Amino acid sequence: MSTVSVSEKVEKFVASLGIPEGSQSAAYDQLLELDFPTTRDEYWKYTRTGKISNSKFQISKEVRLASIDSIKELIICDNYLIIENGVYREELSKVGNASIEWVSAQETEDFSEEVRLNQTDIFNKINDTYTSNILKISGNEAVQLVQIDTAAGCLINNRIQVRVAKSSELKIIQTFSGEGTNNLVNNIAQFHVEENAQCEINLLQNFSESTSAISTTEVYQEQNSTFRINTATVSGLLIRN
Repeated sequence: MSTVSVSEKVEKFVASLGIPEGSQSAAYDQLLELDFPTTRDEYWKYTRTGKISNSKFQISKEVRLASIDSIKELIICDNYLIIENGVYREELSKVGNASIEWVSAQETEDFSEEVRLNQTDIFNKINDTYTSNILKISGNEAVQLVQIDTAAGCLINNRIQVRVAKSSELKIIQTFSGEGTNNLVNNIAQFHVEENAQCEINLLQNFSESTSAISTTEVYQEQNSTFRINTATVSGLLIRN
């Protein structure tokens, strides 16, 4: 029987996160076969990930917001979802006619055959391993995702999957705001834009000066479709889009 040699950095990173159960245990095994990138990797040539790989993070589902009063200045859309530390705060959200589903990552089916994540990217695999829920968005009602981190020293995974139907139009505002400290926000957004459809996402990132963020966007476009992403990054320790 062959033995997998686990990177010392990966071994230390997952030690405080624990071993997931169920279907995500397979992702954990695959995670142990990977390593953090260095500047010798062309894709990461200008990004030093040592600040992440040398840190210890916890998984926390603690929430602190009692109302939207402290974040209402962030809300600029009629339909909005409040997601705090990776937890959907349904009682603070206003969905309206927006078509959204908040589903268990262990129970969801494959999103799209065409929108495949790079399985050798360690941050994708960390998300596969430790994401508890996935937000699915469809329809044509504009929606804002207000994603707040209020924790300290935590790994916060987010994943959204968006399907824009044929000849329809969808606009999404994704607002990240960091009140917490020393966190790693690991965000994945997957889009399938069907024929003649239009999709626009406006991404605002405003993290605390001690929080790092990795944001991965994967898009599949069918014929005559349009996808546009506008990104504004205000602050953060290490931001990689």
